[in-house]
Amino acid sequence: MELAQFGNRFFDAVAPWSLLRTDRARCGGVLNLNLRIVQALAVLGYPYLPFSTQRLWGFPGQEGVIGDGSWEWATGDLQVGRALPEPRPLYKKVGISREGSPFSGFEALDLRVGLVEEVSDHPNADKLMVLKVNIGRPIQLVAGLKHYYTKEQLTGKKVVVITNLQPAKLRGIESQGMILAAEAGDLVKVLTPSGPAEPGERVNSGMSPGSKVLSFQEFQAFVLRVGTVSSDQEADLGHKVRADTSSLVKGRQAAFFLPKEGAQAALPLYTEGKVSIGVDGELENGAKIR
Repeated sequence: MELAQFGNRFFDAVAPWSLLRTDRARCGGVLNLNLRIVQALAVLGYPYLPFSTQRLWGFPGQEGVIGDGSWEWATGDLQVGRALPEPRPLYKKVGISREGSPFSGFEALDLRVGLVEEVSDHPNADKLMVLKVNIGRPIQLVAGLKHYYTKEQLTGKKVVVITNLQPAKLRGIESQGMILAAEAGDLVKVLTPSGPAEPGERVNSGMSPGSKVLSFQEFQAFVLRVGTVSSDQEADLGHKVRADTSSLVKGRQAAFFLPKEGAQAALPLYTEGKVSIGVDGELENGAKIR
């Protein structure tokens, strides 16, 4: 299962479809590695699911009955030059209804940890910056952070990026997402992981990420706030809310999702590795995240 999850994360993070036009050799290497993962999964899963994994064995162009081979087949060579059959889903997706969860709306977002690698001034706007950000793959963002951060302060910083936002041109420069930041009066602070987190790691709070492309107006409808962790089951977001904060540091600020304004329950934001998402500085509780 861990190998399958790794394969999914790797394929999604490297995005070979985006490499096809820019680096065909790297694209081929990525696809080769993923085919090897498929081959290994077929062999490893054969004792438990012999019929479906035998079909899976054929997807990378392999022949023979897995049961007649050995464990070494899991790491064997691929059949170079062989045409691959069209893959079809082997299993039906099991849908789990979350209608009863007050936080189901959070699953419309695809938030990821990003590493700011390069920052430059926007050529056509005094208040904007152009950032090169690694979210497991390189993207370009335009952010209105020039009055709050220097280029040196942002470079090398880990931030939180909404990656399923509709790309938009801001004064002639395309932005392929948005860095989340909290605002309180004249202060603006970006969201940042409170511990170790890798570029591209999802900020999913244990839930499924969204795949639909959101407009900026749709994103504005989400309620995200800064709050201080009070206890294992409570946080102060300008008003007391129930929240499972048992894994968060008490007395420290964190980012929260609310199902609606004034809600009495909130969902803390944290990564797949259970690292809490905080603020790059101190802000008043209830500060809006945008």
